[in-house]
Amino acid sequence: MLARLSIALPFAFHVPAEIELKPIDVQWNGRPARLFPLRQSKLLAEAGADQAVASSLIAPADNAVVSPYVQIDNAATHAVDLMEVEFHSDSYDRSPSQVPERDSLIEDGFALVNRWTTTYRNLMSATWVKPVAPQKCSWRLNYLNDDGTELAQEEGLIRASVGFFMNVPGVGALVADSWQAIGDLVPDYVPFRWDELLVDALELLPAIGPPILLAYTALEIRISDAADVLATERKVHAEVWEWFTLKRAIVVRPETEEFAKAVFRMLAGKSLADETELWQTFVDLRRARNSFAHEGVARDSSGKEVTPDKAAQLVAGARQVLDWIENLLPESNRRKQFAPTSTLTIVTPAIRVQ
Repeated sequence: MLARLSIALPFAFHVPAEIELKPIDVQWNGRPARLFPLRQSKLLAEAGADQAVASSLIAPADNAVVSPYVQIDNAATHAVDLMEVEFHSDSYDRSPSQVPERDSLIEDGFALVNRWTTTYRNLMSATWVKPVAPQKCSWRLNYLNDDGTELAQEEGLIRASVGFFMNVPGVGALVADSWQAIGDLVPDYVPFRWDELLVDALELLPAIGPPILLAYTALEIRISDAADVLATERKVHAEVWEWFTLKRAIVVRPETEEFAKAVFRMLAGKSLADETELWQTFVDLRRARNSFAHEGVARDSSGKEVTPDKAAQLVAGARQVLDWIENLLPESNRRKQFAPTSTLTIVTPAIRVQ
């Protein structure tokens, strides 16, 4: 029996229309697997043709649409987005309830696809190719006969499992109050460096190392700048402060951690170390940044390798740390903010299972 996982990637590649690529056979997690050449999905070929999204669209298109603007070696191309992974076994648990074996098939299939996309991304320097996850794309797991034909329907047994994801990139609301708020700031608005770095870090997710590097750098320069502002507010002698922070030997200058923990307490009466969750975020980011920079693998303060979900949590947590620091400072040293009053709603299309 075959278990075939079909994944509609949220990005596409182009292949010459007349080319025929061969499947790749590998051993994956202790079992044979076959990775099929990418094909154009019905979701991509029929985009906009039907408001209802059917599970049957997570399958190769019957007649792939030729791309009018992309050629390879002067030949017409198809945009392809569907990756299929096939596993073989004597039998599979096809009970309707969620079963560990089915979860394992989906996990292994996505892991193999991500190994392929990671290889492509690095060999081709293709920054737009990202890892995929079951929660971030549409997929379908079909159980088939050994020859690839559909199984006969049997009462109490399923023949497929499916997951849907609707990708709506770059959607932002613009209404009267936000238009006016932005207009009031233009043309004099210049964002703080740490805010720009944090926005850039968010853009790089779900990667792990690069967004962590940027997020921690945002904290470093914000903490240093805030300490300078607080020292000025407390009327610390400028030459003494310069000697304390810049002119002494590097080995005896306070590190970022010491500024956040001790210097803030002396200058503002509050220490980041007293904020348990924020301090843990700071410590984890610092450890992850250092381990990624020196070892190539981001690890948190407990030594665990940082996952994409954990990286997203740390980057989001960096925003909370920045906000805490800003509350120590005069209003003039805080970022401009806008509190939206409108609600943006994404209306999902009807889903038809067939």
